[in-house]
Amino acid sequence: MKKIDKDLGKVYTKDNYYYLEKIYEKLGQLIDEEPIIKKRAKSYGFKVVKSSWHMEDNPYYYIQTIVNDSKKGIDELRYVCRLKLKYTK
Repeated sequence: MKKIDKDLGKVYTKDNYYYLEKIYEKLGQLIDEEPIIKKRAKSYGFKVVKSSWHMEDNPYYYIQTIVNDSKKGIDELRYVCRLKLKYTK
């Protein structure tokens, strides 16, 4: 695998492309970090072919409400940022 910082999120390959997915608890975090992630991916020699995001159910929602003894500040949804990358170097 070509060099890419796995701290950016989940990285996998398919059909000669690299995919990077990162999960966020808050939409504001995704909006703030997406340009930073794109810039870092480009600095490693990747071209951003496609960028998208979607909402999905938070599988840990009920566990978090039990642990925190409250629903306050816990979202039933989480946000996934997905980048399709092509290595250029």
